[in-house]
Parts: sequence; C-alpha cells; structure tokens
Amino acid sequence: MTLTTIVNFALAILAGAYLIRQARHERPAPGAQVTVRERRTRLLRSGAYVSITAGILAVFAYVTKSELGPRWLHAAALPTSVTLIVGGYLLAAAVGWREGRTGR
Repeated sequence: MTLTTIVNFALAILAGAYLIRQARHERPAPGAQVTVRERRTRLLRSGAYVSITAGILAVFAYVTKSELGPRWLHAAALPTSVTLIVGGYLLAAAVGWREGRTGR
C-alpha cells in the first residue's frame, strides 16, 4: 500500500462518517409529527448526501486506479464521479428550493 492509497482510504472513511452524522442529526425526535413534505425533503437531502459522497469516492477510485487495476475502472470512475456529484448538487438545490417555498 502506498501513502496515497492510505490517505484516500482515510478520506473515504471521514466522508462516510460525515454522511452518517448528518443523516442522524436530521432525524426527527421520537414521537414527533412529521408531515409528508418534511419527510420528502429529508429523503431528498439524504439522497444528496449519499450522491455527493459516492461521487467523491469515485474520484478517489479514479486517482488511485490510474496505475493499478483494470483500465475500465479508471475509465468509468471520472464520468461516474462527475455525474454523482452534479446529481447530488441538483438534489441539494431541490431541497433548498422546497425549504424556501415553505418559508423556513
């Protein structure tokens, strides 16, 4: 294992920990009344977190697999990462738009 691989692995763990922390932080209190709109907004936000995190991990795969591993993985990692990150930002924009419409 090279130092770059270890650093990429550590960054992937940090990104996953952040994703889990954000998802737990946004969970409503037990017994709280949650509207359908709030539930859908939380689902969109969670989808944005997952998509952006997966996109960042795909960038790590692109950087790491440049010399190692199959060529198809290196060729597919960059377009996949861009697609996932852009999709995550679009979901985050949809969440902001939904929250802006509700006046929060």
